[in-house]
Amino acid sequence: MKLSIVCVVFFLALAQTCTSAPVKTPFARLKTPIEQQTGYSLLGISEAEHSNSKVSDSTKKDNAMKVARAHSKTKTGSEFGPCMNCVYVLERIKQGYQYLLPSICVEIFSKEGSGAGQEAYGVCHQVLASLSVWGNNVRHWFHYGCYKSEVYGAMELIRPCPSHVICAQMADFEKQTFCEKPEQDQLHNRL
Repeated sequence: MKLSIVCVVFFLALAQTCTSAPVKTPFARLKTPIEQQTGYSLLGISEAEHSNSKVSDSTKKDNAMKVARAHSKTKTGSEFGPCMNCVYVLERIKQGYQYLLPSICVEIFSKEGSGAGQEAYGVCHQVLASLSVWGNNVRHWFHYGCYKSEVYGAMELIRPCPSHVICAQMADFEKQTFCEKPEQDQLHNRL
């Protein structure tokens, strides 16, 4: 009798703890569909909170392109591969993109032209689809950063988390990450 009462109390306590706090997973979806989000709404901030600087939109595009090319395998070409595409989209969001996010894909299409732009446009929409799944995590990484692990065990907080590191976490429709996981810095002894 005592054992059954203890078991009932235990299971009631377990049920209470399981239902009291919802667990956020990487697959917790955004409350608003990604097609209705702007850079500011995805970041969870207002335009006034983001920046008081008056940087032109073309300068922001150029800066995003520089960062995207720096992490692209095709360093010289203008081909938007999955990594470059993902980094470009995240950089535009970091800058506080004021239009609806699918407009970034139109930017990419116009940069690439009608031939190469069609594939890049499709990859861009895969990045946005991935953001609908990873958006809460991306927002967290933008605001609070991520940790860089050194080979000797040290951890360093980098804030905001670099776009290529985030793209190495986000996956496309085939469950492949957009960028390769960055390697740790190697420790070299100099004698």
